[in-house]
Amino acid sequence: MNEQFILYKPRSKKLRAYIKDYYFHKDYNKSKTKKIVYYPTIYTGLTIYKSSKVLFISPSHSIAIPDEHTDYFYCFTSAYYQAGTAEIRPPFQKIGIVFEPFGINQFIEHQSLFQLTKGKSICMMNYFKQQMDMIIGELFSEISDLKKIEILDEYFERQFLLNDCKIIKQAIAFIEHSPSKPKVNELAQHLNIHRRTLLRNFRTHLNCSIQNYIKAYQFRKAFNYYLNAIKKPSLIDLSYQFNYYDQAEFNKQFKTLAGASPKTIFSNIRKLAQNDYFWKIE
Repeated sequence: MNEQFILYKPRSKKLRAYIKDYYFHKDYNKSKTKKIVYYPTIYTGLTIYKSSKVLFISPSHSIAIPDEHTDYFYCFTSAYYQAGTAEIRPPFQKIGIVFEPFGINQFIEHQSLFQLTKGKSICMMNYFKQQMDMIIGELFSEISDLKKIEILDEYFERQFLLNDCKIIKQAIAFIEHSPSKPKVNELAQHLNIHRRTLLRNFRTHLNCSIQNYIKAYQFRKAFNYYLNAIKKPSLIDLSYQFNYYDQAEFNKQFKTLAGASPKTIFSNIRKLAQNDYFWKIE
């Protein structure tokens, strides 16, 4: 069977505010290990592998390998501000849930995201392993994608807990709608809270620093805009449009966050399905 990657939105309108996408990804061709370079993003993800386990080589490098002794492996990735590498050895079958910023927090009870991950950007997520035990077998054995979406929607609607942290919600909205790249002190002043309170809330609820969140947001906006544009803008126009000081800063930030120049990155991207996730396949 050739590789299949299929992406869907939740059918539940309620969930769409918190869950960006579901995806179903499988490949039974054993001939070649897939190596994926992923780039900074503000979204968090839960990936569930069947009959594979994930080895965490470093904070930015993981390897998924077939393992007949592992029923299901739950892998979590935080919003991240630097490029990382994921290797996947076929055969594999996995289901992914991509959460909006602060989305996953609506399904976690009594603990913060930082507590669950112990501050790691990529790790095993046993919290959902315990919670999803009743549906996981049915989910992977189901043939119909629409039925899989229904199972996931029903599960997440049952688990929904309104985590109404106004500081985080207002901070995210300010960053998204700011006409310029916001500074931490400016954001704290806008929210009428102490800088330390703001920093602590981002670390606790989003498992990242606010500075890195802003960097990832700015990078991803420019990144997606360029790759989705039919008529490609010049790099200097792109840098000014997304609030970089000049093209030199734009190039420097891309190299720092993604490990290569914008020109190199933009020429080595493969788009999987109709989505905003761009991965370089080596």
